[in-house]
Amino acid sequence: MTNGEAVFPEIAADPSLEQRNVKTAIRHFPKDARLYRRLGNAFVEQGDLGAAEGAYQKAIQCDPADADSYLNLGNVYFLMSSERPEKIESAVRIYRTAVRLAPDDPEPRINLAYSLFAQGKSTEALGELERVLELEPGHERAKDLKRRIQP
Repeated sequence: MTNGEAVFPEIAADPSLEQRNVKTAIRHFPKDARLYRRLGNAFVEQGDLGAAEGAYQKAIQCDPADADSYLNLGNVYFLMSSERPEKIESAVRIYRTAVRLAPDDPEPRINLAYSLFAQGKSTEALGELERVLELEPGHERAKDLKRRIQP
């Protein structure tokens, strides 16, 4: 066995069980970014955004090229911004990194567009939406946000 992901390949239906399982795997594979990402996902499922933030940051520390960890961390910051508006800037910064690491993945771009729109940066948001629609012409969330920006 070369990585911790193989220890618990299935996501547990119970987030607290998932946390325990992944924490056990992390003890054996402390440098496996995917395990920290899974741990972050379990924390999000339980509504513990602060713990999820720490887990995703650890995943990024283990693998700075892991676009999915940046995407998930950006999502946590976006969720936090409803109570802490300053977090939206962190979301934008993190989503930009995810876009740089995975330029052909529409998900970081659509989330960046939502964050930019939340900041009132409609022109920048539209630019990201155009790229999402180039990558995936039928992307419904991109089309919906574009309609909201340009009625």
